[in-house]
Amino acid sequence: MCELHVINHLWIYLSNSGGLGFPLAMLVAVISLSTGAVLEWVLGPCRGKHTGEQALFRELMPRLQPGDIVLADRAIARAQVELSAAQAMGGASRSDPGEGAWGRLRFCESGGVYSVDTGNGFYGAYQFDLQTWQTMGGTGRPSDAPYWEQDLRAKALFQTRGAQPWPVCGRFLG
Repeated sequence: MCELHVINHLWIYLSNSGGLGFPLAMLVAVISLSTGAVLEWVLGPCRGKHTGEQALFRELMPRLQPGDIVLADRAIARAQVELSAAQAMGGASRSDPGEGAWGRLRFCESGGVYSVDTGNGFYGAYQFDLQTWQTMGGTGRPSDAPYWEQDLRAKALFQTRGAQPWPVCGRFLG
């Protein structure tokens, strides 16, 4: 098992500056829990497009194995959800119908309300049942999950089963 460590900024001491310097790079590393050895790492600049913790973590995602433990801060949480959704999808591949279609599906299913719990066994903006939510890697109730997690898991579900999980409103997905 591995543990993911995120070092927000690699501070480099510049002897001419008389101080701690400034953040020059960001480092994300996978560290063995048993030995403390660094197993994988990526290094990127601190500023600019695709340079944040999530972008660096996405570079490491393909190297992680089922059963690996990821310990990280909130910034990595979304990337971790993307990983579990991608693992639930397997090798499935359908073209995304676009944000407009997803908005229409949400409105049809729940009035577009992510926190909806109508008491009928279906939860959240996409009206997941608990078994389907868990199959797609979710924990707890979908209605308690943030909007972006519900979106990601609905898209992963669409990749694996098409519009079938939404027998009436699925027509908006194409």
